[in-house]
Amino acid sequence: ISEQTGAEIFVEDDGSVSVSSFNRASNEKAIALINNIFREIREGEIFEGVISRIVDFGAFVEIFPGKEGLVHISKMSEKRLRSVDELYKEGDALEVVVLGVDRQGRIDLVPKDMVGKVGGQGSNGRGGDRDRDRGGDRDRGGRGGPRRGGNDRDRGRGRR
Repeated sequence: ISEQTGAEIFVEDDGSVSVSSFNRASNEKAIALINNIFREIREGEIFEGVISRIVDFGAFVEIFPGKEGLVHISKMSEKRLRSVDELYKEGDALEVVVLGVDRQGRIDLVPKDMVGKVGGQGSNGRGGDRDRDRGGDRDRGGRGGPRRGGNDRDRGRGRR
């Protein structure tokens, strides 16, 4: 951060941080970079990122220094892609939306222009509504529907 901004950064034993510079813009940039290290990423946030690396299954996008998320290949286009290289290359700028952050802190991203156009975008960004995907409804009462007492007609067998 010091190299990028020209500001001096001091971290005290109690964890407090102070920033010093002769240039106000350098100070503000250093403070923003430090705050970004510790900030919480939220679903729905929009970032202008840079593709930092490309892998078979997608592209990692650095949304700010030290933080990157994944745009899965299935979320890059409405049509099936054989390779990420068909659309993007390392160093490309890409505006992305946060779909979610899992328990390990991995950030799931989608290109902003693809929001709502590609599948697999549930509220957690990992494939949709769990109950709906299982073909079920929690109010159904289990596999066979609600259990009722009574005679055979209640089970659809009719009269004998």
